[in-house]
Amino acid sequence: MGVAALALHFPLGLALAKYPRFGVFHAGAALAVGLLWAFAGRHPWRVAYAAAYIAGAEVLWRMTGAPIFWEYSKYAVGLLFLIGRFRFGGGKAPAVPLIYFLLLLPSTVLTLSDPWPIAFNNLSFNLSGPFALMSSILFFWRLRISKAQYRRLLLVVVAPICGVSALTFQGLRQSGPIIRFGTQSNYASSGGFAPNQVSAVLGLGFAFMALYLVTAPSRPVLRLALMGMMMAFAAQSAMTFSRGGLYLAVGSLLAASAYLWREPGPRRRFLVGAVFVAVSAVLVVLPRLLAFTEGAILTRFAETSTTGRYEIVQADLLTWLEHPIAGVGPGRAASGRARFFREVASHTEFTRLLAEHGLFGLAAIVCLTILIRRALRRRGGTTARGLRGAMITWSTLFMLVDGMRLAAPAFVFGLSFVEILHRRSRLSRHIAGRDDQAQAESLARMQSPAVAAGSPRWVLAEGSDGQRGR
Repeated sequence: MGVAALALHFPLGLALAKYPRFGVFHAGAALAVGLLWAFAGRHPWRVAYAAAYIAGAEVLWRMTGAPIFWEYSKYAVGLLFLIGRFRFGGGKAPAVPLIYFLLLLPSTVLTLSDPWPIAFNNLSFNLSGPFALMSSILFFWRLRISKAQYRRLLLVVVAPICGVSALTFQGLRQSGPIIRFGTQSNYASSGGFAPNQVSAVLGLGFAFMALYLVTAPSRPVLRLALMGMMMAFAAQSAMTFSRGGLYLAVGSLLAASAYLWREPGPRRRFLVGAVFVAVSAVLVVLPRLLAFTEGAILTRFAETSTTGRYEIVQADLLTWLEHPIAGVGPGRAASGRARFFREVASHTEFTRLLAEHGLFGLAAIVCLTILIRRALRRRGGTTARGLRGAMITWSTLFMLVDGMRLAAPAFVFGLSFVEILHRRSRLSRHIAGRDDQAQAESLARMQSPAVAAGSPRWVLAEGSDGQRGR
């Protein structure tokens, strides 16, 4: 995916806003392509491409009012990954993600005691994220891709976020003269949609483009285009006055730098990128943001308040103490927050698990902790470890401040388990993404000196998108 494919999504976002019904075809086409690759394709990483696009496009579809149901992206991502898991196999399924999701089912009995429309909405909203998370881990657990394919996956996520950027810019241009900035998140500067979600995906786009540029050299045109878009995404994320997007992006990049700093190439690119961002921010971006907001943006980011999140966490914990075993049921903790604070949706997934699932939720948190530890301890080089650290950090922070409102944290969390292959010899051992003993023995014979002398050796060439070559 190059500059042209990314640039195409800027007018696409504007077109979807003008013709919302077209969003049905856009969302349906993305899922249809993914299902085709999952059922009839030969390459599991293409299923990951489809799911990455859907996860990146979720906020775009919501912003433009596409007439699809609210949790479409979470279910679509989960469905593609489950089909891909069964279709391509990849060894025995890990037990921990399955246990994590199963632990959340007993408390659904409490929610089902409510009227069906309320119960259905509560279950769909609160369980679709964990479902997508479980499916993502199961799919990525055995997936092996090249570094070039991984970097392409990052750009696939970024592509629809370009449409979000276009809508945010259009909203600022149209409403600029009448926008009043204060100390709260701003809908007008967020394209008229939820500032926390818009800020989060723009920050994700910023972080993914930075990781793309740091992990390997890129063509000059693409590098310049991505650097420009990086700064635009960062500025737009800040203009929503929702601080989470930039905090998540910076946190994930710092986690990656702890590993990438050890290699000369990534360290040099990281330093160049950091200097570019700092100079651009000080000389270009910040002066314009300060002038446009009359200094309000500096006041907003200087605040240390949690905008009610601390009180929500307290309310969830008090609710858990009253219902320690099974909680109150998915979606029913809002009444507890109304008693102790105010009726509001959860912003922290971990305390929501405690309030709504009780000890089962606590066990689910333990499962997530185990999965984080396993992801960070998986084999791989310095670059792979840095990318895993970035993915774990971003998804965990998202769940800490915004729950699981989007499919993105589930997708990104699962992505931390993918194995990135570098050397051609390792790639040749995993041509089809399978790790069975028969194939390993067969390829070992092919690579033996006696066989190699008279037979060609087929490898998965890095950057070939799965095409086999000599």
